[in-house]
Amino acid sequence: MYGTNSDKYSIIIMAKRKISRKKLEERLSKGEVNFSYEKMDGSLRKARGTTNIDMIPEEWRPTGGNLAHDGTAYFDLDIQEWRSIAAVVSKVNLLEL
Repeated sequence: MYGTNSDKYSIIIMAKRKISRKKLEERLSKGEVNFSYEKMDGSLRKARGTTNIDMIPEEWRPTGGNLAHDGTAYFDLDIQEWRSIAAVVSKVNLLEL
């Protein structure tokens, strides 16, 4: 781990590159991904997320419900909650070390 989240992101924001939603979803399914995206209100969200079931705490694992949305859902590993990138959001960046 890096210390604080702001320290971590100030380091990795330097090496960002655009990623397609499909590629992001593929990477999320395989493990931890550091990425950022522009939210609907124009602000930037930096996230460390996954959809890999083995990395999600048992109490937060999907049960098969609430799949009726057009966005990209991911489990935020820092805040330990599910989040979603709205379907209309087009700017998603992969943050690499």
